[in-house]
Amino acid sequence: YRLADNIWHKVAVSVSGAQVQLMVDCHPLYRRLLSRTPDTNFTLPQLTLWVGQRNNKHSLFKGALQDVRLITGPHGYLNQCPHLDTSCPTCGQFTVLQNTVETLTRHLQELSQRLIAVESKISRLEECDCQKSCTVNGSIHADGASWQRDCDICSCVHGEVQCRPVQCPPLNCKNPVLNPGECCKSCLKQCYLRGTLYDHGDSVSLKQCVECECRDGSMHCNRIDPETMCPPLTCPPNQQFSVPDECCKFCPDIDECQSQ
Repeated sequence: YRLADNIWHKVAVSVSGAQVQLMVDCHPLYRRLLSRTPDTNFTLPQLTLWVGQRNNKHSLFKGALQDVRLITGPHGYLNQCPHLDTSCPTCGQFTVLQNTVETLTRHLQELSQRLIAVESKISRLEECDCQKSCTVNGSIHADGASWQRDCDICSCVHGEVQCRPVQCPPLNCKNPVLNPGECCKSCLKQCYLRGTLYDHGDSVSLKQCVECECRDGSMHCNRIDPETMCPPLTCPPNQQFSVPDECCKFCPDIDECQSQ
């Protein structure tokens, strides 16, 4: 391309990534790929920038340069040619975009693997019957444990204390007794007298004016004094009569029990 025609020309060299492009008067002329990406930040030592010629082995530039600018960032040539299309990304922008996509793809794969691991843990957790302990008066009871509190049986069920009364066994006696410190009644010893078994608390009159009571395996007998222990009668003495095996006398047609 001939530039030595005594006319001013706009020359722009755009470097993007490993690609370099030459534009003259806002027309793209050449586009080449470099063997390596240049240091566009000028951070390498002994870096030399030649404007107007290749290097010191070639002849010096003969001509006039005006308004020389170094513009960083993509599409720097728009400073000379603002009407050019910039819809397509430069190689540098495409490289950055490509690296970004690769990084996002790698992160997405890592997140997918983590998500699979988390879903597996959640699945195992859903199948597990989680155990929750119970705290009662400063004591910790494991889930499923049972203990007795007074006359209640308490259990720890998933962190909640549930209590129910102690279940007492059935008894085969007439007069069960609740002993101090116990929750269930119990049967005391029977009494054996004259071939007959009597439960605790049973009373029997073995002979006239003698009443016996079974107390935990022993018979306790007391004599009844008719003068002091029998109810008073309202009928005259000549009408009073005695009943076999009874110590007290009775009046005819009178309910002594009701009179008491």
